[in-house]
Amino acid sequence: VFWYSNRQINIQFMNTDNWTDVVNHSSYTDDEGECHTVLGVWDVFVNDTVTVYSFLVDECNVEYSDSLKVIIR
Repeated sequence: VFWYSNRQINIQFMNTDNWTDVVNHSSYTDDEGECHTVLGVWDVFVNDTVTVYSFLVDECNVEYSDSLKVIIR
């Protein structure tokens, strides 16, 4: 499963812009096969709504996608 969001943050390093998605693009599964990832937000996102998207292509080349909205408090 590939994850992405509609929000990024610029983490500057050595005078270079590094736009970083607030959700980890990779995922991991538990013993029951449920997929998980990590959402990391900064204080600039307080009172904002972040949309998290997931995307998967199965072994038959069928595409699946879904999304959820997270209100940052």
